[in-house]
Amino acid sequence: MHLNDDTTFALTLTKVIASAVPEDAEEGALVQAGGFSMTLRGPHSPVLPNVTYPVTFPGMEPVHLFINPHFQDADKTLYNIVVN
Repeated sequence: MHLNDDTTFALTLTKVIASAVPEDAEEGALVQAGGFSMTLRGPHSPVLPNVTYPVTFPGMEPVHLFINPHFQDADKTLYNIVVN
């Protein structure tokens, strides 16, 4: 990932969780599916603020994702991304 000043910031994908269909959804009801959340691991410092970032993947145009830091300890910061 590149920050505004073109600094590369490495994040490692550690977990992907698929969104579940709500238990109270009526049979035959139109339910949005395909959402998921991702947890990424980054360095302890610097910490990225809650912002929508253009994230690049090889061979693709940038995708804009809201990245939220949600946990930090002595050696890492964990970030959360939710895609609906």
